[in-house]
Amino acid sequence: LRVYPPSAEVRGHGPGQEVLQTGKRGVEIRSLEPVGSYAVQPVFSDGHSTGIYSWDYLYELGDRQDALWTEYLQKLAAAELGINAGAKVSYRSGDQPNNAFSLNVLSPGETAATAGTSGVIYSVTEHNAFDPASRVNTFIHVNNAAAKRSNGVLLCINGTGILNSWLRRNTKTNSDPYDYAAMNQLASGVPVGAEGLSILPFGNGAERILGNRTINASFGNLDFNRHTQAHLFRATQEGIVFSLKYGFDILQGMGLKTNVIRAGNANMFLSPVFREAFVNTTGARLELFDTEGAKGAALGAGVGAGIYRNFNECFRGLNVIGHEEATAGKAEQYLKAYDNWKTHLNKYI
Repeated sequence: LRVYPPSAEVRGHGPGQEVLQTGKRGVEIRSLEPVGSYAVQPVFSDGHSTGIYSWDYLYELGDRQDALWTEYLQKLAAAELGINAGAKVSYRSGDQPNNAFSLNVLSPGETAATAGTSGVIYSVTEHNAFDPASRVNTFIHVNNAAAKRSNGVLLCINGTGILNSWLRRNTKTNSDPYDYAAMNQLASGVPVGAEGLSILPFGNGAERILGNRTINASFGNLDFNRHTQAHLFRATQEGIVFSLKYGFDILQGMGLKTNVIRAGNANMFLSPVFREAFVNTTGARLELFDTEGAKGAALGAGVGAGIYRNFNECFRGLNVIGHEEATAGKAEQYLKAYDNWKTHLNKYI
């Protein structure tokens, strides 16, 4: 009643002169006066009293209440965002589905990965897959349709890149912190498995893949007479990969099989040590692209708005800029190191 009053001060005297009513959530009717036998004139608690509501208009407000209320909320949102009312919302999604979309991960069996502050593996399936222990999340994927179901199953490790950045801040060469390139170079000089040193990267709060436990980060089998900063750098990158592998095994156990994982050429995937550990531990081919989640959101909006006629058109120009695959000898070494890492983890869970 208050936001659709039939008064000139709200409706104006012609199209385009309407005044959007805001801040009326707590407004009440203080009194109601009859106007002849055809209408009523309410007095509202905010002082508004010039609207004369005919019986026909009251019936219309009641009959179209849902539609009118939706229209009003759209106008409020448009005003708050500074866009025109009725603007088409052509696409909406979260950061990880956006990242997957930027990598053209749309079909069952296709998988995306990120390894920034947190690490994520996001796999697409046509099934309503779920983990009974709730260690992963299932979302409707960006290309889901009534005729063709598409879901994304997401595992997240909170303590991935944040561990690497913590290590960088707290280790130094002479008086200056290492840069990441130097850390990667030192890590590459240490054998696979970091000569027994293992690191659990779970120092950034509760981890869903561990049943929402907070076990914190820890070092295992640290030997003061053998292990150096270089060992810490390698064990950190391996520990991050092994935590992703631990989650990846959950996805595999749910029936989500994948042979190829796509990732943006950024963050931890810039490290040759990390990439080598990743492919030889997961067993999947890694394909790298020059893209990111923000581009995925832009492409999705473009498809929804009709700028691109279809998905294939929006991914023209998206090319693999690098790839890596497991090798038999390395895979054996990494899986042995992974087993040692799981022995370390099992002491805490």
